[in-house]
Amino acid sequence: MINARNRFLWTLSIFSMCFSLQSLSVSLARCEGITQRGINNYAAALQRARYAVIENTGLRNPGEALVPYLMRISSPLPGESRSKFLARVSKYISAIINASKETEDLKSAPDLIDTDQVNRKAWNHAVRYSLLFPREVVKLKSDWNHVKKKNSIESSRRFQNEFINCIQTDLAEFDILRDVLP
Repeated sequence: MINARNRFLWTLSIFSMCFSLQSLSVSLARCEGITQRGINNYAAALQRARYAVIENTGLRNPGEALVPYLMRISSPLPGESRSKFLARVSKYISAIINASKETEDLKSAPDLIDTDQVNRKAWNHAVRYSLLFPREVVKLKSDWNHVKKKNSIESSRRFQNEFINCIQTDLAEFDILRDVLP
């Protein structure tokens, strides 16, 4: 009788201990917030867009400032056909859209381990850019659709401005994410 009772109590204590550890791990996971890997994933998404539009095109002239470069590549290049222009710029827009999608779940600052004022302020800026980015992408897509429907090869000034805004937001959010801590 005592052995059966001891075995039962021992089994019960093991079961309750396992249950407590599981609930502790679930609550810790909720409080964990974000990891450095999560920050790096957001930054990598933004970096891929930067590379697609700025670094890997082979179109940027040495010493060319960013805004004039973006204005130039968001218009047809000299001798470029309409179809080549549309295909080239569509790749840039796809990269921007992907970056926006991959960072869209950053809607509020996560629970932070490093809670100093500078880190919290940086996170607030990162979240602000993350909330702004999808809205800018919607405008960019709308303006791009307008450019594609025109029979002219010319790009609209409004499209160029939205293109520049999206890239600048991407770069600003990337710069902030490089400095934030979990």
